[in-house]
Amino acid sequence: MTDEKAAPVSGSILVVGGGISGLTTALEAAEVGYEVFLVEKNPYLGGRVAQLNQYFPKLCPPTCGLEINFKRIKDNPRIKVLTLAEVEKVEGGPGNYTVAVKLNPRYVNENCTCCGACADACQTEIASDYDFGMKKIKAAYLPFAMAFPARFVIAPEIVATEDGQRAKQACTYDAVDLEMQPKTLTLNVGAVVWATGWAPYDAKKMDNLGFGRHPNIITNMMMERLAAPNGPTLGKIVRPSDGKAPESIAFVQCAGSRDENHLPYCSYICCMASLKQVTYLREQDPEAEATPVALAVVASDGPASDGPAEGGPAEPSSTSNSVVCEGAASSISW
Repeated sequence: MTDEKAAPVSGSILVVGGGISGLTTALEAAEVGYEVFLVEKNPYLGGRVAQLNQYFPKLCPPTCGLEINFKRIKDNPRIKVLTLAEVEKVEGGPGNYTVAVKLNPRYVNENCTCCGACADACQTEIASDYDFGMKKIKAAYLPFAMAFPARFVIAPEIVATEDGQRAKQACTYDAVDLEMQPKTLTLNVGAVVWATGWAPYDAKKMDNLGFGRHPNIITNMMMERLAAPNGPTLGKIVRPSDGKAPESIAFVQCAGSRDENHLPYCSYICCMASLKQVTYLREQDPEAEATPVALAVVASDGPASDGPAEGGPAEPSSTSNSVVCEGAASSISW
């Protein structure tokens, strides 16, 4: 016999990451009876999918899947959504974890009706993280039209300024709270699911590709935003340098992939992503040229096939006036 007692089993689940994987996990768990805490570091749910123009396998716009899932979350009282939140510490063991979650201030409370009065009053503009800095937005903003939670955000840059006061005074619902402070919640859960997704690789680290030095060299996620109807160009694929439609685009595959100087693995998805983006280009201009330049070709259900395509890896030709690079953790559009 032993005097040790097993830790009590909590019926709650913590899901870290509010992208499509985290949403699916939270919903499936809640719909079979579990209490779920869904933690997301951004001010909105949806993750990378929310930034796409179309997503696999049906090439639907993100609104298709996200709208349904957002409704399921709103209708399910077992799911507690925590945005602008980050996990600070996890202690304990299976069935009995204690998790510290830091909540960063949105400076807008649940009274918000998304009327937009705060944005109208705000004079300061900031770079849009949602659009990878390709456009400016007001410092009082809704991340995107279908954002969930449907609530504006006040950028920290203006909280202690006259612009912050203008936003507060413009709100007739008393929704702007410039006194909000960071706080930490302690949660007791029986299981933790990490669904933190992926981050684009820093393309500036690949000097030979010229990202950051030449405006017409962009990442594949930037290409998605250009093609999206709610993007910085309202769906028009144009060159950032002059706003003109490109006549030719080089898609540079394997950017940083399986490279001892960058990332040791293959992203697996960038080949399919570039083919998808070629359809974006051709739909807008059937005469536009698209040239993939690859180290290896990977089908959606198979391993990488070594060997150069289109002459092997190379810097973009001077005759290509735009380029899209598809890489290990990210892709790049030029």
